[in-house]
Amino acid sequence: MGSGMFVSAKLLAVPALFAVLLTLLLAPLLLLAYRRHVTTLMAAGSGAWPGDEPDAPTPAPAWQIVELAQPGAGDAHTAAWRAAARAGQQRIAITTLGAGLAAALFMTACFALAFAASLSASALLAGLAVFCLPVLATGLQLLVASPGRRVLAFAAALLAAYLLLGIARDLGQSLFTGFVLLPALLLFVFGLRFWRGVAPLLLPVLAGASLLWVLGAELARGGGDGLRWALRLLGFGLGAGLGWFALRALQARHEAGRLGDQQLFVDAWWLVYVVYTTAVFTMMKLQPGWFAVLLAFPLYLGVRRLLRAAWPAPATTPLRLLLLRVFDQGRRTERLFAQLEQDWRAVGSIALIAGRDLALRNIGPADMVAFLSGRLHRRFVAGAAALQQRLAADSGRRDPDGHFGVDHFWCHADTWRPVMRSLAARSDVVLMDLRGFGADRAGCAYELRHLARTARAKPVLLLVAEAAEADAVRALLGGHEQAGSPWRLARVGATATDLAPALFAALGERLPA
Repeated sequence: MGSGMFVSAKLLAVPALFAVLLTLLLAPLLLLAYRRHVTTLMAAGSGAWPGDEPDAPTPAPAWQIVELAQPGAGDAHTAAWRAAARAGQQRIAITTLGAGLAAALFMTACFALAFAASLSASALLAGLAVFCLPVLATGLQLLVASPGRRVLAFAAALLAAYLLLGIARDLGQSLFTGFVLLPALLLFVFGLRFWRGVAPLLLPVLAGASLLWVLGAELARGGGDGLRWALRLLGFGLGAGLGWFALRALQARHEAGRLGDQQLFVDAWWLVYVVYTTAVFTMMKLQPGWFAVLLAFPLYLGVRRLLRAAWPAPATTPLRLLLLRVFDQGRRTERLFAQLEQDWRAVGSIALIAGRDLALRNIGPADMVAFLSGRLHRRFVAGAAALQQRLAADSGRRDPDGHFGVDHFWCHADTWRPVMRSLAARSDVVLMDLRGFGADRAGCAYELRHLARTARAKPVLLLVAEAAEADAVRALLGGHEQAGSPWRLARVGATATDLAPALFAALGERLPA
């Protein structure tokens, strides 16, 4: 029975490890190819747009800028809205963490059964701490925007777990080696910028391919090399096809509003952790009953659904935010977007013109499927009809986790201006990151002039890091500064950590009560 169980464990452990390793290797390469392809498509013309308004300087009307060297919390009205945003983010975190805790308790119970003969109270406590580490990692992912702070907090937790496991002696050391080190490393890598957006989408394809590759090898045991390789390759192809269908299913759920982007990342991490933990249990005990550890993942999903049903998000109309920016600012733009995810998406949606600077974070199942199938060009706005279709599809609905959506519009060289104008007209507030702005940034200059002509009474928050950038804005638009203007120019650091006060203060009394 031991040999048979070893084979059964191998059929789970080896494909899981192989799929994860392939994902770690291929995700950055795939993402680089994706960014290169979208850059080419963005530079190309659509040939389908009937015309565009002239990009000619227009005298700016009188407008005001309020200098916010240190953005404050705003008045009581805006402070209340910021509190509502925080409450929404906490609701999302608590429902997810509650589900994770249920999965951790289940795995702890499995651990207690597996090692009942040698289990002490201290070892049980150590096991509970180990299986709760993914809960902590999930909370940091949902509540802390700074990657550096997340890493430091989780490293401190790992050190505490190591010290706690020392009280369990030999069993504790086995726990730390088997259940902590490798999962922590996987979580760290999957959270990095070159893996975060792509790894959850690539993993289903490679998991199916790896599973049937190993199964084909097992079926060919005792046969010749030719048969073994034939069944391996056949299994790999069939498995990749099954994984492709799984990816298409994720795409369908995402486009139907049944799966959010942040939820996708967190769920992928929990699935990897549960499969890995099941493989470790099975390899250690060599008994078929330990495959039941896999039930931790559907338990996690089920408890989360129950918690969301018990604590539904309030029915509110989302505030539409348009994010404009100086392109190709790298990690600075990513940090800004991470802050918006933390502070805005609980109360409003985000629209932006997509670019390679956010491709590391903002690649969704539909984009991945289109790229892998050679149809990414169909995701680009190529004409007025396509734009109207995209705008009509934006219903402002929430993701199941409570976040409002992110609508990113891929544009060609001759379509981004009309897309920008349409998005600006329907937005409630405009946030424009002008860090890095100068006279050579013709695209940003066009956007500023258009906003000055058409959105003088709309809340517009401009972010700059240097005095030269603020001077460039004034030189372009003229005007004068006056307190109380809906236009606000915020002087923030290049690595600003909290833009929410300035964002909500820019809205002022224009926020609905």
